[in-house]
Amino acid sequence: MNDLFPGGDLASATFWTGLRPMTPDSTPIIGATPYRNLFLNTGHGTLGWTMACGSGKVVADLVLGKRPEISTEGLGLDRYARHDRPFQVTSPAGASA
Repeated sequence: MNDLFPGGDLASATFWTGLRPMTPDSTPIIGATPYRNLFLNTGHGTLGWTMACGSGKVVADLVLGKRPEISTEGLGLDRYARHDRPFQVTSPAGASA
């Protein structure tokens, strides 16, 4: 390990696990929720780091009411809605759907 972390204090190193939330269909949930000021950017699993910048840009655009550069179709929480209980998203003030 010294070759990876030269000069590191390996004797006092501790181990931890970073959880990587993943959706059942392996596609992240990105977008608005029924709560006006709550947006989701989660469920990326092992691709969280890989997709972090792009997903963050999409969420930033949505929060600002801008159209994201990529399609968000199929990324929303609504894909888990039941047919007998429709899911409704409240757009932030000034945002266009």
